[in-house]
Amino acid sequence: MSDVEIMSGTNQLPYDEINVMDTLKKEFIKELGKDTWDELAANVEIPADNMEANHLNQVMREFMIHFERSVNSQKCREILCNVKHGLKKSDFSWAREKFLQYNDIDAFCSAMQRENLDGFTKAAKTGEFFHGQPIDDSVLQFVQEQPYILYGARDQNTIKAIAIPCETQKYLKETDVKLKKYYACHCPFAKKSILQEQGAVSDTLCNCSLGHTKIFWEAVLDTPLTGEVLSSVLGDGLLC
Repeated sequence: MSDVEIMSGTNQLPYDEINVMDTLKKEFIKELGKDTWDELAANVEIPADNMEANHLNQVMREFMIHFERSVNSQKCREILCNVKHGLKKSDFSWAREKFLQYNDIDAFCSAMQRENLDGFTKAAKTGEFFHGQPIDDSVLQFVQEQPYILYGARDQNTIKAIAIPCETQKYLKETDVKLKKYYACHCPFAKKSILQEQGAVSDTLCNCSLGHTKIFWEAVLDTPLTGEVLSSVLGDGLLC
């Protein structure tokens, strides 16, 4: 069958309408109750989406310390995964429609990969931005060598996904580990913390990004899934 354009739907995701911390609060209260949230809020400043970045990351670091002290680790991960960057299954209805045109996971993943590689190849030639960043031959080569980049691909009964670094050109040139992690991170609630003296925000927060990937595939396959963060730059990894 001829390829159908898949990833253009990502341009329709309603990021401008989302308040991540409001979503986290709602998920927390749904799981643990308002009294538990109020107790947490009484002991720590609550981060807000519109805070200045350095301050936001400092506040998020303290919030996560108190969050993880107040709630068992599994429940912390579940709540954050359910935040999903504030996105809903319905935000990916377009992806389900595209999948049904293939009705095969591997064919769908191959089509996504080809589409993305075509976009990176074109951007490397024209100097255009793609996925929010400048693309050159080094970035193109990096993407070509990553079979699970972006929303990922199937590996037996698992979908593996790797986030493209936020600033890939700088990431690839950098040799300092801390700066390399900084250039990789996309999260406005944690990125600056990698360079702060107090250290990075807890990598438990990365379960929110896991939720983003998971809700995409739950929409595509129309079924609930489980997932796990295997590596992140807030932890010991150099990629997420």
